[in-house]
Amino acid sequence: MRPARVASRPRHLGVLVATFVALTGASARADVTLVDRDHGGLTLGGYVRAVESVQSWRRIDLADLVLSDPLVGQTAGVARLEWTAQAGELLTLDLHQRIALTTSSQSNDLLELGGVGVGVSRRPERNVDLSTDLIDGNGLRAEHDIDRLSARLYLRHVDLYVGRQAVGWGSAVLFAVADLWTQFSPFELDTAEKAGVDAVRAIAAPTDNVELEAIVVDRGDVEDIGVGVRTTLYRPHGDVWFAAAKSWQEVLAMGGWSRDLSTVTLRGDAVLPLDYDSVELQAPRVTVGLDYFRERGFVTVEYHLDGEGAVTPEGYADRAASAQVARGEVYLLGRHYVGVTAGIKPTSPTTLALTTLVNVADPSAVFAPSFLWQAGEAVDLTLGAYVPVGATPKLAAPLGVSIESELGSAPVTVYGGLALYY
Repeated sequence: MRPARVASRPRHLGVLVATFVALTGASARADVTLVDRDHGGLTLGGYVRAVESVQSWRRIDLADLVLSDPLVGQTAGVARLEWTAQAGELLTLDLHQRIALTTSSQSNDLLELGGVGVGVSRRPERNVDLSTDLIDGNGLRAEHDIDRLSARLYLRHVDLYVGRQAVGWGSAVLFAVADLWTQFSPFELDTAEKAGVDAVRAIAAPTDNVELEAIVVDRGDVEDIGVGVRTTLYRPHGDVWFAAAKSWQEVLAMGGWSRDLSTVTLRGDAVLPLDYDSVELQAPRVTVGLDYFRERGFVTVEYHLDGEGAVTPEGYADRAASAQVARGEVYLLGRHYVGVTAGIKPTSPTTLALTTLVNVADPSAVFAPSFLWQAGEAVDLTLGAYVPVGATPKLAAPLGVSIESELGSAPVTVYGGLALYY
């Protein structure tokens, strides 16, 4: 099988990938070979993941008006089949099927209040709907979705990707500002695979130190088509990238830098949007970070600025109702954040980690401890929680809600998970 000639991520992301693996528990996995011929083959991989969680709304003053029981139980199961067909050195075909089942002790509408669990990340808008709702009602959801359906052509000077695929820009781990096409909610429990977008993407490497990328993305409507171009320079003093893109009603100038310093990586991403409907320059979005990784431990620290975020809690309601939040471009409502993820490996198969997200202005925070046990080469067991700290929502006349702090409004959540990879 011929690999793509162009690197799919900047070199410095080795540290971040290792941190991500330790956090999410992505065990070693080997695809099953179904067909093996001299000029091609067919392999099957994937995983089955089950997550059980309980959310407590007892600390939220509004809970008794909305929920019949302030304790909400949720069970989520996800099965993923990843088919890959290879035709010589020219073509690779990918097809991923995702089957998701979610049950809740509350109705489906109330299930979305917590914003913590499996499936809380927004799915990208798609002109071609390849999903089927099997069940939807009375606290039960079941769905089948084609999450990848793409062809990769390895041409002489360029690698061409056509169809539903995963696309990632930028290097941020906790606060993705440059990842225009899809990104995870900070409260998503299933981060094994990113949602696919329908796109045509071309990547070329004219020299060993330069990578060029161009992309056209379907957004569900012709007038909303997204386009972008990016150049990445791999230099001795660090990796630098520049990009320009059109996404929804914005034209964006983007850039980033990263550098490895032995066991430490420094990095940063910045986005400067221009609203072309009003022809107004918007405030920038920036994330800067530091990563430290050793065999038995790791630390990631990020500061995030969302220039369009609300300065005070009084602006949260308007931000929550914005198109950016509805589409999943941003998931947080405020302006200044700090995030820290730290972990240790007491033994080879176990990892203890703590992620902390802080809204500096409220102030409020969420502490997310987790324990991972890699019980086998393809079996992961996880235990974790989300513990919010901060002022809770209050009733406001007439029958409205006053959000006193952003992260303090989340419910206390405890979860356990089992993942089987194949």
